Amino acid sequence: MNPTYFNKEQTKDLLPYSKLIPAIEKACLDYSVGDIISPNRLITPMTKGVMLSMPASASDIAITKLINICPENPKIGLDTINGQLIIWHPSTGIPQYILDAPTVTAKRTAAVSMVGIKQFASSTSTFLIYGCGIQAKYHLEALSDLYPGSHVYIIGSQINKAIKFCEENKYLPLNIEAVESVPSNVDVIITTTTSLTPVYNEHPQSDRLIVAIGVFQPDRAEISSETVKNSIVFVDDLPSAKHEAGDIILADVDWKDVHSLDKVLKDGVKAVNKENKPILFKSVGCAAWDLAACRVVKDVLND
Repeated sequence: MNPTYFNKEQTKDLLPYSKLIPAIEKACLDYSVGDIISPNRLITPMTKGVMLSMPASASDIAITKLINICPENPKIGLDTINGQLIIWHPSTGIPQYILDAPTVTAKRTAAVSMVGIKQFASSTSTFLIYGCGIQAKYHLEALSDLYPGSHVYIIGSQINKAIKFCEENKYLPLNIEAVESVPSNVDVIITTTTSLTPVYNEHPQSDRLIVAIGVFQPDRAEISSETVKNSIVFVDDLPSAKHEAGDIILADVDWKDVHSLDKVLKDGVKAVNKENKPILFKSVGCAAWDLAACRVVKDVLND
């Protein structure tokens, strides 16, 4: 039996945020008690990029995501990220569906950020996104689903890029504005860049959440070390973060002071952040979140 293949647009349509966000929350709890097996991703160097291999399994589903990141591809008219995700029957190992891996990654990453915003943000009327790429686009779409009518500022590597990005997405039910610096009224900062050096250097504020999702390399950071050190830090996946979260690693934060998202889902943020410190939520991603997305795909297909 040949697996059913879904292209980028089809994959995107199979992952509504209304289903994806609660699926991520459930997967986070399942993963924390061992009901989802999700090893650290294997990162293999390629000639001009890296190959990521990410398997995960549970009693109801098994998946393997193979994704390649080649930063020089746009110079020859190709996408930076390419790959496929296979959904396997959990008992027979027979492939059932093949999805577009970059689309799954982008949507589930945005969904994890939305879970973090839901849990950690004290206010959600004004956002700022660093970056004008694919992750910025998907985060903007997620915000339009969950917080329609909100104000979203955009900071790009150049102001003209931010202006163009805003124009391309003006159809969304958001008030989108390109800026060159952080306005004082921002409730949530979301960094989606691949920057080698920090893009956000401001002193943390107890009423402003920072969500950092753009880099997963131990030698890169989007958030300055001083900002990290003066925040209480939460991560989506603690085992992966210890190897990949450059924002935390370069700040030399004691991992005993870093908290996992599942703890907040179980006990609430006030049980951990008793002193109401500024919060940094670092998301590095793991295959458990891809598995959650695949559960949504199967659910939608069976509706």
